[in-house]
Amino acid sequence: MHKSRRTLATLLIGSFIACAAPAVGEASETQTALHQELQLTVAMLEQERKELIAESLQMPATATAFWRVYNAYRKKMRAIADRRSKIITEYADALYNQHLRDKQITKLLNRSLNVFQDQIKVKKAFVHKFSKVLTARQMARFYQVDQRIDLLIQAEIAKLVPLVATTPKGAQ
Repeated sequence: MHKSRRTLATLLIGSFIACAAPAVGEASETQTALHQELQLTVAMLEQERKELIAESLQMPATATAFWRVYNAYRKKMRAIADRRSKIITEYADALYNQHLRDKQITKLLNRSLNVFQDQIKVKKAFVHKFSKVLTARQMARFYQVDQRIDLLIQAEIAKLVPLVATTPKGAQ
């Protein structure tokens, strides 16, 4: 395994283990800790992501046309990721404060699905832009590597976020 892949894995595992789901009584601390952990992890992973992309595509730091498109792409994707982080922290706050109601669950679910749709829209919109600075094979590889990184992050977040109970607490 390459050094940058090991570093990415270490960052992912370490940062999410440090933020394991606490007891219900720790609600405000939970929301703050989860939000801070998500923000810190995203910031650390951005540099790692860039290194993995550069390594995978064998793209030199001097390839300014590619990096210009890449940076614009990541800016849009980060804005979407920030929305997802906000949804997760709202969910965690409501869950740990025992204020998670059916209407709120539906709203959070719809917002979450919109995040995934928006990610696909951005990816589609950038195909043409990347095609101007990459070969078709490089572009396909870029999207594969980018998706793998996203999936690693999503898998770690999924481990952290508790599932919604099928019945409200106390309704059994």
